[in-house]
Formats: sequence, structure tokens, C-alpha cells
Amino acid sequence: MRLYFGYLLVCVFCLSYNGAAQEFALPEGTTHEKVNFELINNLIVIPIEINQAKLNFILDTGVSSPILFNLSDQDSIQLRNVTEMTINGLGVGEPMKALRSNGNDFKLKKIRNLNQQLFVVLDKDINFSPTLGIPIHGIIGYDLFRDFVVDINYGKRTIKFIDPAHYKESKRNRSETLPLSIINRKAYLDGEVSLEKQANVPVKLLVDTGSSDAIWLFQDLEKGINIPKENYADYLGKGLNGNIFGKRTKVHSLKIGNFVMNDAKAAFPDMFTFSSVKNLGDRNGSVGGEVLRRFNIVFNYPEKKITLRKNAFF
Repeated sequence: MRLYFGYLLVCVFCLSYNGAAQEFALPEGTTHEKVNFELINNLIVIPIEINQAKLNFILDTGVSSPILFNLSDQDSIQLRNVTEMTINGLGVGEPMKALRSNGNDFKLKKIRNLNQQLFVVLDKDINFSPTLGIPIHGIIGYDLFRDFVVDINYGKRTIKFIDPAHYKESKRNRSETLPLSIINRKAYLDGEVSLEKQANVPVKLLVDTGSSDAIWLFQDLEKGINIPKENYADYLGKGLNGNIFGKRTKVHSLKIGNFVMNDAKAAFPDMFTFSSVKNLGDRNGSVGGEVLRRFNIVFNYPEKKITLRKNAFF
């Protein structure tokens, strides 16, 4: 089963982020912190402590605020300043109840945030641990990427979180630095796709480390993004409100910068799934872990740049 976390709570977090002061930081005199991660189904799993409770999180560039779920075996977590709320998300189903919690203590090795907001999904069906084979308690994204330059080495399975004031960009062979758009606390990258040997079509893609798929594309006949004839209906993943279905296929090629991947796997989600998303803007889809793991990547949110370097998975 493929996993897709990026839009689990997209609507509620665009609306309910309250802008309270919250920042991840390193101890004074420390310029960076290196963290080992597990790579499971193309997803990055990192250890994070919340209020002294040790948990496993998916590192997800497609999520704007930390989300907790599957807490049945973690009764020791003491959440702070909790309020109830109702949320919508992808999938077909009814809105559900959740919790908002402010002022929590997050710790990732030496990295610390003493005032972090998070959300808790109460639905016990939102549980990805059986699929990944280890306990997964939540997802985290923008807040970490906002405060550091994040250097992900998929080959060595390490992440270096670097203080932006001390980051020095290095030029390496086989690497390319591209513009990165940050919109509503999410990162977007421009690329091109060729469908059934047609001319390349420019696309704007959400960069989504929380998706184990290669790319998702939104059908747009006017722009020339159509589902290839060779496709099959399939289950694509689980959203907050239920299952997400669509068509699986391949594109003739995917181009990001000067990097070209031929016969790339692609999925076209049923657009009814996105009815709760009020405005997709000029976004044409997303690029996920099946593609991203083929590079060692430097995310530089402060300067709105991304550096890609081919690794052994390419």
C-alpha cells in the first residue's frame, strides 16, 4: 500500500495556525545537528520527544503543522492547553473531531522548541504503524524546515539541520540548485512532464516527502495534462475523511531542472477527493518519496532554494 500524508489535514492547518511565537533552535554555540533516520516505504522516520515522551514522526514537507495520531499506547503524553475543534481533510466522509494543543516542548536531539503548537487526530483508524512495521505517532514538516537549512542524505540516511546563519553553500558535481516557492507553509518546485511522448508540459509540484509515491498529477485538459490510455484504477491512500482513489499509470518522462527520469510512475487522484481544498492555485500535482529518494537534497527555506544531487538510487 502506498502512503500519502501531505494533505491529511490541509484545510484545518491553513485556517487554524494562530501565529503564536514558536521556534526550533540549537543551543548557543552549536551550528548544526545531525540526526539518523529510518527510510521505510520511501518515507523518512525520525525520533522526536514531546513533553518528554519518545515518539516516531514522519518528516513531511507537505504538512504545515505537527499532527499526532495513534496515541493509544502512549498514555504518558501530557498535552498542554488543549481545545477541541472540527476538521476536514481529503477523502470522502464526514468532518471529525480533533484537538489543538499549544505550548508543547519538542526535542530532536539538541534541537528544542519550548512552545510548539500541534494537532491531535482522535480517529483510531488513522494508524499507519501496521503498514510501516514500526510505531508511527505523527507527522511534522514546515516548522523544522522553516528554522533550518535541512540537508537530507538518503544514501547515508542522515539529516543535518544547519543554522541558516552558519550555512555555506557548496558547489558539487552532479548537483543543481533550483528556486523553491513557499506558499501557505508548503514548498513547491517547477518541473516538466511528457505524457505519451507528447511535448513537455510545465508543472508546479508540491514537494512532498510524506508521500511514498513518485508523482501525483491533477488532470487538466486545457493545459494538456491528461490521463494516459494505459492506466488502471487503484487505491492511492488514506485522507482524513476517508480513502483516496484514482488512476495509476506512467508518464513518458519527468524533468526537474536538468534531471530527467523516464517512464516515471504517476497517479491521477479523483479530483472529487480535493473538494475540501478551496483553492489549489496553479499547482498541478506533487512529487513524492519515490522520486525524492533518488537525490541527496538541501532544503533552504530561508533563501527559497532547493539543491538536488543524484545519489546511488538514481
